[in-house]
Amino acid sequence: AVSGGGGDDIGAVLTLANGKPTIDPVTVATQQTQENGPCPVLYFSGVTNSEMMETYQIIANEIYEETNGVHWPACAKVVPPAMKKSMRRVLEEISGDHAEAMRMRRKEAETAENAEG
Repeated sequence: AVSGGGGDDIGAVLTLANGKPTIDPVTVATQQTQENGPCPVLYFSGVTNSEMMETYQIIANEIYEETNGVHWPACAKVVPPAMKKSMRRVLEEISGDHAEAMRMRRKEAETAENAEG
């Protein structure tokens, strides 16, 4: 389970087996963004980068379709520097980075569309 509460650090949230994160491939959490409401965050642990991206592509498409194109989820992998931060802080950082990336994508798409038209 994921906790968005104040003091919970990520290390306490992850399920451990033999001292290592299990290959429970994804923890899905949401964090409020100002622009489009909740931003789904796919937070991975215990998987390779290629496994993460393969899984992300499947789940991201499902989320996009289920939200009628409103949300494209953020994606992140557990890294040592994040382990001491609260889950809330990590989700805020991921959501903020994702929102900025989506704004940049929309701007690029609009610029390309205007250049064509």
